[in-house]
Amino acid sequence: MKNTEEEKDVVALKDFKPTQLNLDEFSNMKTQQQFAKVKEILKSAYSEDTKILKEWILEVIAVTCSDKDDLIYLPSNLRVEKKNDIVTFKFAKKRDFNKFLIVIFLLSFAVGTLAATYFAVFYLSRAHLNKDIDGDGIPDINLDINNDGKAEINIDVDNDDKPDLNVDYKGNRKSIFNIDQDSDGVADFNMINDATNGKACSLNCDTDGDGWPELNIDLDGDGVADVDIDTDGDQIADLNLDTTGDGKCNLMCDTNNDGACDEFCIGGTFEHVDQSGTSTVTGDPSIDISTGGLVITYDNNVDATQAILPDDMTSAVPIPSRTFVIENTSNYPIIYRLVWKINSNDFVSDNLKYRVTSSNGGANTEFLTVPKTNNTVIARGITIPARSSQTYTLSFRFVGLNEEQNYDQGRQLNGLVTAEYDD
Repeated sequence: MKNTEEEKDVVALKDFKPTQLNLDEFSNMKTQQQFAKVKEILKSAYSEDTKILKEWILEVIAVTCSDKDDLIYLPSNLRVEKKNDIVTFKFAKKRDFNKFLIVIFLLSFAVGTLAATYFAVFYLSRAHLNKDIDGDGIPDINLDINNDGKAEINIDVDNDDKPDLNVDYKGNRKSIFNIDQDSDGVADFNMINDATNGKACSLNCDTDGDGWPELNIDLDGDGVADVDIDTDGDQIADLNLDTTGDGKCNLMCDTNNDGACDEFCIGGTFEHVDQSGTSTVTGDPSIDISTGGLVITYDNNVDATQAILPDDMTSAVPIPSRTFVIENTSNYPIIYRLVWKINSNDFVSDNLKYRVTSSNGGANTEFLTVPKTNNTVIARGITIPARSSQTYTLSFRFVGLNEEQNYDQGRQLNGLVTAEYDD
């Protein structure tokens, strides 16, 4: 990297100690995690007001992908060196360019004009590498994973910002679809098929025209769909869902290849019914899976709609408690959190309260205000043993103030409590 006017404003932190990146661990990260890790190291190296440029991150990523020892310099002489399976970040007093200067000096007499032309073409071609087409800071098109100046993954042949050759699966940087086996620039293995506008498609179906398949994914090229399978032709995956991008089923799994779900199956989504008039708490009973291994069964013996009156009124009727059971169907303990999923809550006051009680080591709370925002965490770090269940009771009350509360008349709560793996 050349010194530029921009680099003069980049301030190195004096207390930055040499930092190492283990490539064995780094290579197992997802692309977004890799970018975040490199950015974290660079932010620790420079002053707080330094803007970490995407180009710097890409240069570091290129070094990690190199099949040989490599070395680059970032602003303020931040030396990034790959040696064996370790990348080391440290500030150097000066850049070691002597050996390169000698080689360039000797060659310049022999190939002066030719060399200048070659390098101009070389850097022009590099401008199209590692192209970020969606602005998320992660390269999507023409990925050069070994730093040889040539694209190996997601190659865009016709410059339409869509991959044509050696297409990866959900950003895993491995050629899975449209593989060019004979290097003739034409895809000839595990082809992606156009499924836009409702076109019939049975394998590697690109439903939105972005160049990556979304349905009936064949990960090994054997002509059989492995994950995200659409069984009824509605262009929605309903069998062997891979929600994490690791190429494995974690929802609606067919374990015996009979074309039907055997594990982690949804018995119905948790629907909600809005009613006008008095304030209501709503929710249809059903079964929901928030994560593979945790099955949540909601009580089906309660009304879907219940009117609420302040508890200081003589005519107030207690709100029936809702119950649900969380079952761990796996062979290992799972740590999870309870989370509110709020579709809508237009109560003005904070007087609508809830309490959670449970069995078998589940979470318990005092009366708390029902949140108005989605994904509010009720409790974290809850452990459920393997092949066991915990029964929860969700109780409500509407706190009376011994005065009129007309501002909450006709208000509605629409939501449910569910479970998610805890971080």
